[in-house]
Amino acid sequence: MNGLIGKFLGRAAGGDGSAGVAAVPVEAASAPDGVGAPSREKRRIWGRVPFEDVLRDFGSFPADTDTRPRAFFVVGHPRSGTNWMSNLVNLHPDAYCTGEAHFQVALNAMPEMVSEPHQTAFKEPAKSALARSFQEMMRSTLAATAVRKPGVKRVGDHTPRLLRPMLPESEHLVIFRDGRDVVMSMTVHTLNNQSKRAGHAVPETREIFDRALAMLTTDDSSLYVAARWLLTHEAWVRRFAGNWQRHVLTDLETIERMKAGEYPGKVMSVRYEDLHARTEELRREMYVYLGLDPERAAPIGTDPRTVPGYTENKTSSHYRKGKVGDWRSHFTPQAMRWFEEAAGEGLRALGYERDGSWADRP
Repeated sequence: MNGLIGKFLGRAAGGDGSAGVAAVPVEAASAPDGVGAPSREKRRIWGRVPFEDVLRDFGSFPADTDTRPRAFFVVGHPRSGTNWMSNLVNLHPDAYCTGEAHFQVALNAMPEMVSEPHQTAFKEPAKSALARSFQEMMRSTLAATAVRKPGVKRVGDHTPRLLRPMLPESEHLVIFRDGRDVVMSMTVHTLNNQSKRAGHAVPETREIFDRALAMLTTDDSSLYVAARWLLTHEAWVRRFAGNWQRHVLTDLETIERMKAGEYPGKVMSVRYEDLHARTEELRREMYVYLGLDPERAAPIGTDPRTVPGYTENKTSSHYRKGKVGDWRSHFTPQAMRWFEEAAGEGLRALGYERDGSWADRP
């Protein structure tokens, strides 16, 4: 799997957590005499590496005397169930996980401070000071949210983003969902929010998204009509399917690297469909993983948003009913083939399909 996933590593760019990077020197041959810069035997080019490496190598654990709630993270591709997973965690009196901090936005900016030798934080001791202050910013921000639930031991963030370990003491809950359901949910969600940022992200989808928006009426059912129409367009399906595959394959690679000890922190992954089928069993495992006593958690349903699929299917709500296999009602045979070509490897990496024959089924 490493070779397969490696192809996509570094291509999962965008607001969901694209890799922030810092510079490392790379040696390269100079230009020939008379071409470009003056001839030298070698010149130094400043390439870039993930800023997570800087945090790993120059960051620190919190002090033993730090009594603030310890941070954890719920991550995954958008529309994969990060909200639901955090709601389940919130049933425990000692945990609080509400809101999206989007720390990856700050992480992506950090390399601009450490990328070249003339910058203050390129060298020690400033580099360590920068890494540790970044981590302290994260800890203090999350700890501040815990005032809404006094006495909690764990405080979390559920930004839908790539798995990017930033705090060495933290646990990470990663949720995966069948990419076909993700594409369907993302399509309805993008229409519901009338998000031109998403619909216009690439030129190939700009016109068809605007035409789909024109189909919307005050009737919620028009969202599904417009969504099904978008799914008959190859550019739309391939774009969202490809984004999903790049995200999940990158996360799978990061999980392997964390388990191999290349990055600090702990990680537990769950498939949305398994959590849907075995909610009670898996939520108990999540509590234990976070160091919490499962017996103290409130019953599922105490908050309606903790019920698998929620309790209603109001299409226009951000919290849509998360039906497993909903894509089967909306994908055309062509959409199935487009998805397989764009993201079939992701389906197989996560165990959703054994081969590509599903796309040929009637």
